[in-house]
Amino acid sequence: MFKISLISIHLEKSSQSLPLANAFLVAAIKNSPQLSKLVDVSIIDLYSDTPDKEGIETIAATTPDLIGFSTYIWNREKAGKLIKALKNRLPKIIICAGGPEVTADPEGTLKEYNCDFVVVGEGETSLIKALHRIINNEKITDLPGIGTLQQSEITLLPGVQEDNLDLIPSPYISGILKPEKYTGLLWQLSRGCSFACDFCFDSKEQKSVRKFSLERIEEELKWMSDNKISQVFVLDSTFNLDMKRAKIILGMIQKIAPDTHFHFEARSEFIDDELAFLFSSLKCSLQIGLQSSNPEILKNVKRIFNPEEFVNNIALLNDTGAIFGFDLIYGLPGDSYNGFRDSLNFALSLFPNHIDIFPMAVLPGTPLYQRKELLNLRSQNYPPYKLIESSTFSEEDMEKAEKLAVACDIFYSRGRAVAWFQPVIEAVGLTPVELLEAFQGWLYNGSGELSDKFSDEEIWQLQRKFVQELFLENRKELSDIALDIIDYNYYYTSALVSPPSPLFADDEINAISVLKLPLAVSSSAKLGAFHYELVEIIENQGFNLEEFSKYFVNSPSWGVIYPKDGEILTESFPKPYFDLLCQLDGKKKAGDIAAKVGISAEEAIAFLEFAFAEGIITKV
Repeated sequence: MFKISLISIHLEKSSQSLPLANAFLVAAIKNSPQLSKLVDVSIIDLYSDTPDKEGIETIAATTPDLIGFSTYIWNREKAGKLIKALKNRLPKIIICAGGPEVTADPEGTLKEYNCDFVVVGEGETSLIKALHRIINNEKITDLPGIGTLQQSEITLLPGVQEDNLDLIPSPYISGILKPEKYTGLLWQLSRGCSFACDFCFDSKEQKSVRKFSLERIEEELKWMSDNKISQVFVLDSTFNLDMKRAKIILGMIQKIAPDTHFHFEARSEFIDDELAFLFSSLKCSLQIGLQSSNPEILKNVKRIFNPEEFVNNIALLNDTGAIFGFDLIYGLPGDSYNGFRDSLNFALSLFPNHIDIFPMAVLPGTPLYQRKELLNLRSQNYPPYKLIESSTFSEEDMEKAEKLAVACDIFYSRGRAVAWFQPVIEAVGLTPVELLEAFQGWLYNGSGELSDKFSDEEIWQLQRKFVQELFLENRKELSDIALDIIDYNYYYTSALVSPPSPLFADDEINAISVLKLPLAVSSSAKLGAFHYELVEIIENQGFNLEEFSKYFVNSPSWGVIYPKDGEILTESFPKPYFDLLCQLDGKKKAGDIAAKVGISAEEAIAFLEFAFAEGIITKV
């Protein structure tokens, strides 16, 4: 039996660290009449922070005859190190590499890795043909999609692709990917991209979009539902390019897998009322590639942008309550730091749930890479190929843009500020970017920590501290309500992402002597104290802070925000009841705490039984 180990090196452990490319290859190999009985193939998951020695030992322990690496920007260097080490340790082993980095730069990776061969483009057909010949001791140098380096001479024929994607076995239905092993799913609906943006590699060697059939998609959705998949990242460069097909798929999801959360990549120009409504009806979020708000800048990289149309279509998403975010790129040809600021102001004015900001990357194999000298683009010659400077975007400005991007990520995106961001900037008379730059200066004036150093709670505290200082300097009279809306939205979003606590039936609650037990607040329930009446804060979401202060007066309130039956509920109550919940530590008897805060036994029993029924408290 010929043993094959396919290696996936993920950026980090996350809901997206799933070896989809290698799983497609395994499914194809096991479905091949030529190979299925001759080979034993397995997938090994490694990570960027996996020590090289550990990775080598893990791979060597499988005693393979052939090792294949799936290469991307984030793992090109690490894959090279492992290949060289494995070549020294296991000189008779055949090693190959494939993936986007190889396809973009086959000659460079062949020379860098010194592996036996590379697979360019889609591997299901090319690799199977190569494996069949290797097993039969035949040469592979004349195979399409296979590149070799012999005596400094590179032999490489163009890759091949399967026009009928349904002929490629599903890695889900075929059982290659075990759902219990991963926290999320990558789901490929098509291959190729009909757009040809100069900075992107998606359309390389794939001039048209090929699609998996609706029948295949329906079958995979049923598999997701049967396996209770909680989160799916849809791999489709433009999910809604074919609006009719997109609507059919969204209808399938609503019918078959309504409890699964889906992440889509979409284009704003292919959104209408019906599609916006369908997106809002599902558990899903959209990622929309804005990149820049300047049509002339986007024209430089072969993108067409109509600001008015964009604003109108994004309004459809906001009107329906659909969740969406934007991608922005700083350093595009012809752009500047001020231009990037304008794009960020434009993006934030449209109330995205989040914004992902990236530096321009001049990727090998793209049209932009071919024109880099003509455009005066100085970039890294190694992954991630980040732009260092251009004639319009200096190196210093690139560093400023990076800090602004970090500030936006912390304060707005990870800080989940969309619900209260506009009222805050209006109250202090700043543009979105001016506030973020103020936060950036405030943040970097301290330790200069990067965004991955902060937990959600730490970000919330940073937001509170910064906004409080900002309002005390400018609008002291609005400080309390500003903090209230920040706090309420933090509690709300925390409850939203928390799994609901199991509920007790009435007979179970009646059987509990609530005053005699040590109780605790459920992890999903968030307790909050506010300067204003909680109901007034909730009913005036998105309000003008100055107007609010005219109609309402400071009146302290206390409450709990918690998930139940698919909703986020809020209950407010007098302070003694709030104190009772705050002091439920799972050690002291609830009755003793109730007496201490001045609640009678009868009232305490009624309140605690209600809290049990709602999932606010639980037994320890």
